[in-house]
Amino acid sequence: MSFDDKTIRFWILVQWAIWIGLVFIHLLGFVSSSGTTVPLRLVKGDSVEILVFRPLPDPLHLQLVFEKQSGVKRPELGGKGRIETDGGFRFDSPGESVKLQITNNGTSSAFEMFPGGNLAFEERHDKAVRDFMPFVEDDDPAMFPWPPANNLRPVLSTGLSRLTISVLETGPLTAGELVMLDIGAPINPKTVHTQSYLWLGSLMLLWPISIILLLLYGVFLLKKNH
Repeated sequence: MSFDDKTIRFWILVQWAIWIGLVFIHLLGFVSSSGTTVPLRLVKGDSVEILVFRPLPDPLHLQLVFEKQSGVKRPELGGKGRIETDGGFRFDSPGESVKLQITNNGTSSAFEMFPGGNLAFEERHDKAVRDFMPFVEDDDPAMFPWPPANNLRPVLSTGLSRLTISVLETGPLTAGELVMLDIGAPINPKTVHTQSYLWLGSLMLLWPISIILLLLYGVFLLKKNH
């Protein structure tokens, strides 16, 4: 084998290493765009355990998905009317108080249901989605801090995290209800949870194009091997 042939072989190996690295980055992007959903019964003291994988540290975001009839409102989940005050919002109809406790690596945090979601969407569909925010004691069930106390969110570390989600409090209408608990993905079409995911979020915005380019790159390398 001539020196030129060795150089070409080495160049192709380097290009394959780059291709594999790009594929791995895309896999991380897809993993980071997928949330984790489990059923949860809203009974005080009930809990579920969830294993969550994160390629990078990520502050916890979660929501509950309630079933409902299309065209029917659920006022116990809160309403849209609110006024802005210093440090937050006061809701006209805050709905029932639903609180969860999240335990991660021996540290516990309380989250409360944030009233009001996309009410126009809810009226046309059979689901109601409510975000949960870190709970801050203020002795006012209609008052909710805004922006949320994000410094109180537990941070999911790189790798696997084992979360225990327990029901701390429910109202009379939501008690006993089976809901879906959704641990939000670090990347979604509208935002990313933290700046460490910005580059992956930017990549995933263009993933159909980047996947096509990656496939073409792989085909080019395969032809060079022959």
